[in-house]
Amino acid sequence: MSAWFAGPSTLPIKTATRRDGITQSVEAPVCLRVHHQARNNLDADVQGVVENALGAAFASLSLAGERAKSTTGLANDHTPLCHNTFIALPLVRTYRPHTEDGHGLRRHPAPSASVVGSGNPIHTDRDHRVIVQQHWQRGGNAANRLDHPRDANAPADASAGTWARV
Repeated sequence: MSAWFAGPSTLPIKTATRRDGITQSVEAPVCLRVHHQARNNLDADVQGVVENALGAAFASLSLAGERAKSTTGLANDHTPLCHNTFIALPLVRTYRPHTEDGHGLRRHPAPSASVVGSGNPIHTDRDHRVIVQQHWQRGGNAANRLDHPRDANAPADASAGTWARV
């Protein structure tokens, strides 16, 4: 499948079109994952010169160990220099990654908060709790730095927070 990607790079969804003449009834697929494999095309003579020039440093490279174990890294090998494998779904199909309990991440997001205090080093209390400021609190000192339309409710100190056990 040859693919080209259209649209600005800031778009979260990229679609691809088939260019190999195969027609299918599905719409443009959405790429979920790309596995990229590549190898160098240096022949044994060039790699030998590099090995002699680098000496002990070449032996410490992970490439040197892989080259010694494998005979497929030679320039006359028939292994492709670059190979991509795509995992894609049709654009019309709904997709949501699953969490361990089988629900989508957007239904059960991981809780997040910022630990806040009174300006001193932060330690837990006797019940192993700290004061946290929730990510949805807004103000100049909020974790997201978003302004609040009224008074700020995220001072990033112990005056506006919730005790959380850690």
